[in-house]
Amino acid sequence: NRSFDANHNVVNQMTLSYITDSQGVRTLFDVTETRSIGFTASGVAAQVITATYANDKTTVLGVQVVTNKNISADGHVGEVLLSKYTSRDPNDKVDGAITPTGLESTEDILNTSFDAFGNALTQNITTTSYNEDGSVLSTDYRSAQNTYDIYNRTTHVVSQTFATSDLTQAPTQTQVIDGTLL
Repeated sequence: NRSFDANHNVVNQMTLSYITDSQGVRTLFDVTETRSIGFTASGVAAQVITATYANDKTTVLGVQVVTNKNISADGHVGEVLLSKYTSRDPNDKVDGAITPTGLESTEDILNTSFDAFGNALTQNITTTSYNEDGSVLSTDYRSAQNTYDIYNRTTHVVSQTFATSDLTQAPTQTQVIDGTLL
């Protein structure tokens, strides 16, 4: 953690991930740079930008921008916009702002209900993939109903895929996932 705001929220962070071989030798796997912007009173960041690098610490593998919207006073996030990019602007400073380039996809997640611990119970998800020129390649529509155990781990998910944005129509596919380690 490189820097914090006045409320002790991390605003600039670097994370190093390692793998260990059978002889116990650790090797750097990847590096992430994270910038968190616009914290609410509940401690939720309005936006989190993460750039992932290869183990050479310079080759950008991708950038992800999470924008949290409709944040309640108790920290429930009503809408999450997840945008994935191919790279970051080469003119960015190493520890400065991260400017993503090359939009690959967006995932707009509407969390419509929560349990007492703030876990999203019902989600409507629209995923849009883009061509290199920025035009829309495809759009997918899903809904998810989630169940959690007493440790807030997901234990059951019913995920449905729809042909259109009208989620009242019959789904084209339903997937049910059970297990405590999802």
